[in-house]
Amino acid sequence: MRKSMTLVIVTVVLILAFAVGVNAQAVATNFNWVVTKLLTVTDVATFTDDVNVAGTLTAAGTADLSTVLVSGNSNLSGNLIVDGYYAGTGETYFIPPTALTVTNGAVITPTATVMELTSAGAVGAELVAAGDGQLLILVNIGAQNIVISDTASIESTGDITLGQYDTLTLIGSGVKWYELAASNN
Repeated sequence: MRKSMTLVIVTVVLILAFAVGVNAQAVATNFNWVVTKLLTVTDVATFTDDVNVAGTLTAAGTADLSTVLVSGNSNLSGNLIVDGYYAGTGETYFIPPTALTVTNGAVITPTATVMELTSAGAVGAELVAAGDGQLLILVNIGAQNIVISDTASIESTGDITLGQYDTLTLIGSGVKWYELAASNN
């Protein structure tokens, strides 16, 4: 009788434990060291000390970080917004996209810091309004002249003719482009 009663009590306790379940969100456990192959966080994760990632760190959405130290290569798609300053001891590369073919009367809309330009013949073009703090380097890689018109969106010494391999470097302030340098190569 006693064994039967013990078995019934254990069975009832187990059934109640499985039926009620455990609220995992209410459980907090401190670990000194956690090693895992995959960690998925569906809400917010707060780390109060260093986080070391040997491999790929993927953040879908926004990642607010106070200090980021990267050794090796780092790929970022999207925007990197730095509040404070950016400091780097290595080289910074601005990889141009496929060359933009400029047509006569076109308005050039930058899609990268370095824009390679080409055209089928001698053409004139304008620049779209600048973004505040935007850096733009135009490089004519084609054999035809491309004239960047001195319009309301650009402050320069006048129309700028880019021959083959010539460059024009501009900085945006407000919505205006300001000429930093032009190189006749």
